[in-house]
Amino acid sequence: MDNLSERTFQRGKMIEDVSVIEESIGVFVSIHYFGEINEVFVAEVLEDELFGLQLLKNVLHTILKKHHPEISFPFSELDELQGIRNIIAHAKKKVDRTYYADREPTDTEPYYVRRGKKREAAELERRFFELKDTVRNAIVSLPGMPKIMREITPEEAKEMRLIGGKLGFRPGSKFRL
Repeated sequence: MDNLSERTFQRGKMIEDVSVIEESIGVFVSIHYFGEINEVFVAEVLEDELFGLQLLKNVLHTILKKHHPEISFPFSELDELQGIRNIIAHAKKKVDRTYYADREPTDTEPYYVRRGKKREAAELERRFFELKDTVRNAIVSLPGMPKIMREITPEEAKEMRLIGGKLGFRPGSKFRL
């Protein structure tokens, strides 16, 4: 895979990772209100295009505040994670040796430009995955979350046919959103 293809794949994966986190919060909300994953509620309400992550985050905050005040959820990390996702998803230019932006190829490190501000790709990606792990661990630790959302071994993942699937399993590592 060349550098541009690799970066494009990485960008898509990061966007998908935030979607999986959003879906996981929706699973918790459904379990809280219905005692199980109510697929109709999730599909028709939580996955509606107007029911964004901010609203879902507000519902999660209300549930935790009223019913689980002892839980300290990393809301600021979730906000930062969403912000990085937005920078990556909506960046106008990402320049490296394989991409041209009305000038000669550059030898600089890849970067994203969002609202006129240059952001180094490597730093954004590093921070993204750090935040993703923090938020993911908080989500899977929420009361009532299904066992499948918790860490599983590569062997268990093979049995469940999750290898390379939407849930983000990487062979040789523990399960990750």
